[in-house]
Amino acid sequence: AGKRKPVRSAPPEKPLELTRDEHSIHKMIVDHPFLLHTPELFGGGLYLDSVLNKHRLPCNLIPDFAYITVQDRVIKITLVEIERSVKGVFHSRLSMRSTFRSETVEAINQVREWRAAMDNDDMRRALLRNLKPLFQNYPVGIFEPEGHVSNLARISLGYVLVVGSETVETPIQQQMIDAAVSINVANASQAFSVPSS
Repeated sequence: AGKRKPVRSAPPEKPLELTRDEHSIHKMIVDHPFLLHTPELFGGGLYLDSVLNKHRLPCNLIPDFAYITVQDRVIKITLVEIERSVKGVFHSRLSMRSTFRSETVEAINQVREWRAAMDNDDMRRALLRNLKPLFQNYPVGIFEPEGHVSNLARISLGYVLVVGSETVETPIQQQMIDAAVSINVANASQAFSVPSS
């Protein structure tokens, strides 16, 4: 795969007054999981109709949430990072509207770090082994009798970043989001998806 272009950033703007912090948004989603944007679900929908809160990855990184969707022996685990909805994605000054805010760059890089850490079969298998109790009654054998992940199981990872509360205003902004990373990006006013790897 080719190298990705670095995400462009400019100096931070004056911080916005915070009306909701990330903790309260996180708690709201924990209390009401249906509020979480869950793209790319298989036909069966959200596995166990639930999301995982702060589940530690085998690489010791911790996403805000994770959710699972399944189809036979294909298990897709999506890792989710939530940022404050009052954070803007792009700079508001006209001359900088085609530049990500530094907070957006930090969030994108955090998700990139997860992807780099989990980008091998051993880490994916370790993650699925950690989730084994959730698959106790799963009708298809994805674990061997000794507890190892079956070679027939296919583990896919997805990534979702929820950041900002602004609408994409220009084609250039949409292109920046599409080019940033192969993750799904959503904001409070408009959800837009990019195919994940």
